[in-house]
Amino acid sequence: MKTQESTDLELIEKISAGDEVAISQFFQEFFPKIRREVASRVFHHYRNDFDEITSIVCLRLLESFRSGRFQPGSKQSLYGYMVGVIRNVINKFATDKIRYDRMVYMDSILNLEIDEDNTVENEEKIEMIKKAMAIIPEEYRTILLLRYFEKYKVADIAEMLEMPREKVYDLLKYGITLLRKSFVELGFVEDVK
Repeated sequence: MKTQESTDLELIEKISAGDEVAISQFFQEFFPKIRREVASRVFHHYRNDFDEITSIVCLRLLESFRSGRFQPGSKQSLYGYMVGVIRNVINKFATDKIRYDRMVYMDSILNLEIDEDNTVENEEKIEMIKKAMAIIPEEYRTILLLRYFEKYKVADIAEMLEMPREKVYDLLKYGITLLRKSFVELGFVEDVK
């Protein structure tokens, strides 16, 4: 009598051989399991992207089965392999999303439009900040924007950017120093030592 694992492995071998029926059968059987695993790992962070992440996972699994990256009969179980693919897809998705969000946010700050209610003085200050922020490296600019413009706590920034709090504090401290230097370079303030 065949075990479920041996039946699953036969299915993977058929997929790697290009059997379209096997692909359909795999997704009928495993799609609900894949969705549950993705849902258990995505939590509330990427709930709006759940379907996209699930689709990417399915494509990655199919690609890896077709290319032979998963070897039926290897020491790793099919379930363990699927969980690894899910984890890798979610990690890459999160990293790409953070980078994209940072880029979009920087564009919105650096291309900020002034409301009619703002005074000339506020408009000048905003222009000064935009010019000074454009000079400093992105790494520091991102940290400063998240902390002082978006009002995130250091712990939240550390979690979002997947770095220790101490590093966030260091980047904030040096980012402020760079921002002050850029104000001096642009002639907005006098050099005070």
